[in-house]
Amino acid sequence: PHPAVAEAAVVPCPDEARGFVPKAFIALRPGHAPSAELALDLFRFCRHALAPYKRPRRIEFMDELLKTISGKIKRAELRRYDDASRGQPGRRVEYRECDFAEALGAGRPGASAPPPQKNFKLRLAFEQQCVTVRPT
Repeated sequence: PHPAVAEAAVVPCPDEARGFVPKAFIALRPGHAPSAELALDLFRFCRHALAPYKRPRRIEFMDELLKTISGKIKRAELRRYDDASRGQPGRRVEYRECDFAEALGAGRPGASAPPPQKNFKLRLAFEQQCVTVRPT
């Protein structure tokens, strides 16, 4: 676990491009304050510790998470809180992974970009011939 995180809960959050993305609500340990630098550090930590489909794409810091009397986190209440406060003035700051794209780099750590396609026009012409040629 990250040394700054006391508790965390992840719920689905609507996203324009992906439908839904994981959003983490995080309560910090004493001595840590919410900031963009801490959010970037948490995104980096998640990139190294979690598979891409498990990583939160958004982070929102809270003083304490909503819980039941027995101490379980109320994820349904967190979803309702997120839905109700979306777009409202005075909303707490939400950090998105895409806001830190340059600092995080592309893809997973250590992964390189795919090599450029060589002879793209030649390959495209070949594929078109294969599609258009029909046996008689």
